[in-house]
Amino acid sequence: MRRLSWIAAAFAAIVCAGLLVPSELRGGADASPRGSSSGLAALFQSANGSYERGEYEDAIKAYRALLDAGVSNADLFYNIANAYFKSGDLGRAVLWYERSLRRSPRDDDARANLKLVRSMLKDNQFLEKKTWYARPADWLERSLSLNESLVLTSMLYVLLCLAVIGFIFMDSRPVRAAHERFSRVSPGRLLGLMPRQDFALAVVLLCALVTASSGLSFDKVMHDRKRSDAVVVVSEAPVYSAPAEDSVLQFRIHAGTKVGLKEQRHGWIRVSLPGGLSGWVANTSAEAI
Repeated sequence: MRRLSWIAAAFAAIVCAGLLVPSELRGGADASPRGSSSGLAALFQSANGSYERGEYEDAIKAYRALLDAGVSNADLFYNIANAYFKSGDLGRAVLWYERSLRRSPRDDDARANLKLVRSMLKDNQFLEKKTWYARPADWLERSLSLNESLVLTSMLYVLLCLAVIGFIFMDSRPVRAAHERFSRVSPGRLLGLMPRQDFALAVVLLCALVTASSGLSFDKVMHDRKRSDAVVVVSEAPVYSAPAEDSVLQFRIHAGTKVGLKEQRHGWIRVSLPGGLSGWVANTSAEAI
């Protein structure tokens, strides 16, 4: 019994260390809306009515009033994107489809509409092309939200802790019994490995999965916190070599182009594009996703 208590204590300590994630790193819940639910519902219906009548500017104003009231979810972002698309503002349509997909990455309608809008952009040469070996990671990143990636990392971490504890206490009766029960789904059984080798293989595989999942979660947290991606929202934005209009004009980018945000300086932002291109644009030219 004493050995069992030590196992339980070790497991609890390791798991707690992994799950004590700072609150700012967890995906925050949607902001609580201000105002009565009936008033917000009426405003939403009014916005939808304006959209259906083809009054897209009025629909956008009503949808943004919901934003100002504290409503923040993927469906609202999707409706705003549709209204901007119908009004001909492709830049802000891309921006809001991207924001919607950040909240609901498996929304097929939003992804299909975003693909359609991007096919209409002027700067298609700046669309990032994924290599074949990067596509699985890109698919996983596009399939999971920030909250989901954090939950996945936590679950894999718990499994890793169990595998480590099993490896350490392999000689104990409870661990041997558990291994006998669950070894049917273990790859080590197919390879003819001994129980301790089986646990060692599980630890190695889970370490790799936790590392990959942690990297994905970290990347999503950094994107969410720093808002390091942006979309050009003006029809045309000149890109200069320095944060000044009298510097060298390098090239121009157009509405809907997705850029990386590198730094801000006195009303200017330095952006990066695929192919190693970078430069400075006015900070009113792009909005962070």
